[in-house]
Amino acid sequence: MIVFRTYLALLRKYWLIILFYAGVFLILILVIGAGSGTKGPRQFERGSIKAALSMPAGSHEEGEAFALWLEEAGHKVTSVSFSTEEAQEAVFDHGYDAVFLFEPGQSAPRALTDRTTSGGYFALSVAETYFRFQDAFESGDGSYDQALLHEVLAQEMEVLLQEGSEAGSDDDARISFFSGFAYVLLLMSTTMVPLVGQSFSESGLRSRTALSPYPAPLQALGMTLGSGLIVFGTSTVLLLATLPVTRTLFSRGLTASILLNLFIFVLAVLALSHLISSLIRNKVAITAVSTVLSLGMAFLSGAFVPQPLLGQVALTIIAKGFPLYYYIHAIYRVHTPSAMATDLIVQLCFALAYFLTAVATLRLSKRARRQTSVQQYL
Repeated sequence: MIVFRTYLALLRKYWLIILFYAGVFLILILVIGAGSGTKGPRQFERGSIKAALSMPAGSHEEGEAFALWLEEAGHKVTSVSFSTEEAQEAVFDHGYDAVFLFEPGQSAPRALTDRTTSGGYFALSVAETYFRFQDAFESGDGSYDQALLHEVLAQEMEVLLQEGSEAGSDDDARISFFSGFAYVLLLMSTTMVPLVGQSFSESGLRSRTALSPYPAPLQALGMTLGSGLIVFGTSTVLLLATLPVTRTLFSRGLTASILLNLFIFVLAVLALSHLISSLIRNKVAITAVSTVLSLGMAFLSGAFVPQPLLGQVALTIIAKGFPLYYYIHAIYRVHTPSAMATDLIVQLCFALAYFLTAVATLRLSKRARRQTSVQQYL
């Protein structure tokens, strides 16, 4: 189609921009990949955990005793009232190493932790050790010597040490790689798609498009194919180009979840690029908006700083207003595909909202241009 061929010609016009962004990304990925391929010696250190205990209304004797022991051992304990879903979100968003849910009639809690982190694994080990020894010390009537239990646990904790954070992991490298990947893809797409779209608004190309023998729906399809070529083509090329370095990040059983998350995010980026293209027609403004938007979105969503380290205000109020946040959030949960479902659905909702807004904006702009032409004719 004429529109699609024109789109390809415009891509050749901006090949230097594409090459620059791709080169920066490849250098970044080589640095990340060099650190993920080899792991240094495992380091261990004594650490403290930040735990939240959710107990039923009234009192829970075992839960209160566990909380007391944690505080005496130097750990940070917070009393909360969480459901299972709230506890899962709290482990991630609030930076808790673990949330322990005590239920009526149950002496041991249900522990929710992020086992991919050393703090989460350490918290789970501490809890398992405590309740294992508590069961061993219980007599027939359910009572036990609390002082003796704490003394034995203190000796046991001498050998239960936390793995230091210096030791690298594939999970950390995977999060770093796909976060950087998303930022570069977002920057390239929100720059190139609007720039090419702006070229179609120039008088020469507009006249060429008007003379096209193809109906308007086919011309719109040509524009969509060209935009899709930029976004999906860029993501595919960058992914394949870095595969020799990052292939270890695609662990068995995780590849499908990783690619599905990436595919849905690319759809959201494509829709966002169309929205920017429909709103802005100035080249300088397009470059400025795409740079500021992608950089700000990447910082607030956790592409540069790990999401658990960001402030609660930034995460709740600002970052959750962007699809990039949910894309990175899903990467943290890639080991449990069912937990990614919410993040994937939200990204699809963002894509649909961006697309519908772009369509509505284009229709309004066309109507405004028609009214202007009629007024000028009269």
